[in-house]
Amino acid sequence: HHQNTPRDTTTSTTFPTAFDTSLTNNFTSTACAPFIHTLLSNTTLTSCHAVSFLLRNSDSFFHTLTSAAATSAVLDTACAANVTTCGAALSSFATELRKPSACGKDYDAGNQLVVDAYTDLITYEPIYRATCLQSPSTTDYCFVDAVTNTSNAVNYDVYFVPFGTQMTSAPWPICTECLQAILAVYAEWAKMEGQPLVESYLPTAEAIDGVCGEGFADADVTVGVEKGVGVAESR
Repeated sequence: HHQNTPRDTTTSTTFPTAFDTSLTNNFTSTACAPFIHTLLSNTTLTSCHAVSFLLRNSDSFFHTLTSAAATSAVLDTACAANVTTCGAALSSFATELRKPSACGKDYDAGNQLVVDAYTDLITYEPIYRATCLQSPSTTDYCFVDAVTNTSNAVNYDVYFVPFGTQMTSAPWPICTECLQAILAVYAEWAKMEGQPLVESYLPTAEAIDGVCGEGFADADVTVGVEKGVGVAESR
């Protein structure tokens, strides 16, 4: 089911695109729009097939989710990327993006597209590690099981926690091995300075422990203490 197939030429054309609805944002600095355009077409970025760019910011991915097979195919491609190399590359792009000579002014002004692009870059690895997990019981990707479980859409919301979204009230995701494994990934990344998980992980873990049982998720994590890769100087 999940073998690294040789990349054929169709892969890049069928892989969903990020920011495919509009890029006509008002930018504060003249350097920012060209930087974003160049970034999104950069082959280093596109060859990493970052799911972090698709979850919130891709209309084409949203359509892909209607098919389990298509979603699995996207993940096969995304999970075949070298997470270490890509993580380092995307972190350095994030650092570049925050520079005044690129999109720093727009980032500081809270331009949504720029803030989203920055967040998509720095959350690449935790989201890779969470979305590439496979269910011990079904051997499908946990992500595909979550998307196709129409009876509980909240299972899908779990993947937005790395963006800083907390899950602290009902409806709750189902207490599965997948959920536990995903939260274990988040626990590690919550330790990294500059990750949105620094804010979202503990409240989520504590709340889910209240539902799934004490110790289901590690609520004993010291957040934001490790130097994360590509952490830009604070605003």
